[in-house]
Amino acid sequence: MKILIAEDDPISGCLLEEMLVRWGYEVIVTGDGAEAWRALEGAEAPPLAILDWMMPGLDGVEVCRRVREREHCPYTYLILLTAKGSKEDLMAGLGAGADDYLIKPFDHRELRARLKVGERVIGLEQTLAKKISEQNQAEAEHRRLEQQLFLAQKIESVGTLAGGVAHDFNNLLTAVLGNTRLARKRLQPGDPLQEFLEDVEDAGNRAASLTRQLLAFSRRQQLERKTINLNDTIGEFMKMLRRIIGEDIEVRVQTASNLSPVFADPGQIEQVVMNLAVNARDAMPGGGLLLIETHDVVLGEDHCRTHQWVKPGQYVQLIMSDTGAGMDAQTQQRIFEPFFTTKEVGKGTGLGLSVIYGIIKQHGGYVDVYSEVGCGTTFKIYLPVAEQRAEETTHEAQPALIGGTETILLAEDEPALRKLAHRCLDELGYRVLVARDGEEAVEAYLTHRAEIDMVILDLVMPRMGGREAHDRIRALGSEVPVMFVTGYSAELAKSQFIGESGAALMQKPYNVDALGGKVREVLDQARERRRSQAKHTLANAVPRA
Repeated sequence: MKILIAEDDPISGCLLEEMLVRWGYEVIVTGDGAEAWRALEGAEAPPLAILDWMMPGLDGVEVCRRVREREHCPYTYLILLTAKGSKEDLMAGLGAGADDYLIKPFDHRELRARLKVGERVIGLEQTLAKKISEQNQAEAEHRRLEQQLFLAQKIESVGTLAGGVAHDFNNLLTAVLGNTRLARKRLQPGDPLQEFLEDVEDAGNRAASLTRQLLAFSRRQQLERKTINLNDTIGEFMKMLRRIIGEDIEVRVQTASNLSPVFADPGQIEQVVMNLAVNARDAMPGGGLLLIETHDVVLGEDHCRTHQWVKPGQYVQLIMSDTGAGMDAQTQQRIFEPFFTTKEVGKGTGLGLSVIYGIIKQHGGYVDVYSEVGCGTTFKIYLPVAEQRAEETTHEAQPALIGGTETILLAEDEPALRKLAHRCLDELGYRVLVARDGEEAVEAYLTHRAEIDMVILDLVMPRMGGREAHDRIRALGSEVPVMFVTGYSAELAKSQFIGESGAALMQKPYNVDALGGKVREVLDQARERRRSQAKHTLANAVPRA
């Protein structure tokens, strides 16, 4: 153990040093109180000190007083050496902060015994300090986890509300956009009403974009995932990105070679990049630098101990850094809350970062943010590495819309949507039977089973939903093709019912051309399956003798 001697008499100091070294101590010798105080005032002060009472400048009692007034320093056990033996003097020394005292001349055995007491006291102090430090760390970690849990619950509860609102809006928007599209088809190209209807359609599309953000935030957006290379997705999006953020901001891209693939929805990843880029642009009104990087990283146990919501494993890391205004700690704690914004009224919805949070969580990933006021902001996004290689992107031309003469059973509880879909399919030449819910759909199917070529079911309806109606129809032994229509997709994320049933899916809001194209696709695929089954049956038939 290290020990300090403060003794102005060189001979006494030398003899004391020699004795302590022989006992195994590491000794520091000082010749006056000022020098002793300099050695004791820092965090690296020796844990034991023997101080002569009478020294030039600062005396031993004053050094004791200063040591006890230190802040955030380890405990030092102080022993005063004094030739004074009065009770008043000794009480003054202890009152100044000394732990013990020795009256000169002293026996070396007495000194050694006092030092042993000091060592034991220091060991008690260090253990207590360690326990207090560990307790403080545990309490701080507990508070941090409580805040994270509160935020997650807050986001989840608002997300549930947002998802429900988005579902209802999607029903309304499907009717608005669909009927607008049908009305425009009935008008001549130069008709003055075309311009008004175009404005209605544009406003509807912007509203549909907002509901998609609500669904993404609440993790109810249907993902169209495939194995992609993040470098390719960012590269294809760069031209649009540069137009969005303007010419006064430099965009620099540094992508890792041989980047691992991720299983993700490229459109949703583009939404993440765009939202972060817009935030960076707004944080750099006078221009600046936006740096986009990709890396392969491994998150180990050490990282997961400090980020307890993270699972260890291999990830692809997307980093977006700006040189903007940055954020203080209080703002950083709230940035992923829905509708929280630091922008002026009318300048932002407060959904941008919460949408990012929802998208990345739905992909099984994580988001970290690092920011300081005046020093910019860095977002780090982690997406799990996919096991497959990235798929090549192909761009196919959209086929011309083709109708038919088949009979379709349509079940939709929303009157406006039921009327719209009926009108759209009727214009394409189909015969349409309508039902207001699942029960009516099953009854209609029982009555017209031989005539029906396809069934369209809204997934969520009163009395009986689309799933139960589907199961009832299948229980009759029917293989009629089925397509579900929904404004939700949380059900799809929680179960594989849609995929297992073999049914098609149409997401609201849809446009009438998309509906017509999907219906034709489902009918053609069903017809092709029947042909294949017929050929297989014929090929395996046993010839009669």
